[in-house]
Amino acid sequence: MTGAGTTEFIGRVAVVEQEGKSVRVLLNEGETLYSARDILAACGLKYPTKWCQREAQAQSCVKLVKLMYPVNGRGGGASRQSCPMYFTSAECGRMMVEMVGCDKGVREWLEREVFAFKIGPKEPPAPPQAEPAPMTPAPIPDRNEYLEKMIDNLLFGLVELKKYIAQPQI
Repeated sequence: MTGAGTTEFIGRVAVVEQEGKSVRVLLNEGETLYSARDILAACGLKYPTKWCQREAQAQSCVKLVKLMYPVNGRGGGASRQSCPMYFTSAECGRMMVEMVGCDKGVREWLEREVFAFKIGPKEPPAPPQAEPAPMTPAPIPDRNEYLEKMIDNLLFGLVELKKYIAQPQI
């Protein structure tokens, strides 16, 4: 796989994309989790949702957690609703890739871009720091010079207005 991937980040969820493949990412209780269905779909599995359901019910080494993920509503736009999806950790995601087999390029993308992507908890904004006072005060502009510039700007504006009024109206 070649080409640069993109990451769309919205709050505590993100989407890592590249060449028509995407993996949804979710921050849950301080841990970054990856959509199991998206990982399997990127590997080319035909029925990734059924695979997730089967593995979640079986006593599998792959740990899947069913969580709500925000998605755009039917009308699109700002309406959002939540959808239950299976998520897994990066380690279990790697086991899934080994279990189902995966193209080398996709496997590299998953390792380099997806499993390396982490969402951190939101940090509180840093308190504003007071800027140190400048050592030398800025020179105060001459009042007359300031007034002359203001008058020049006003006169220039009047000339432009006069040109506009003088143009023939069609």
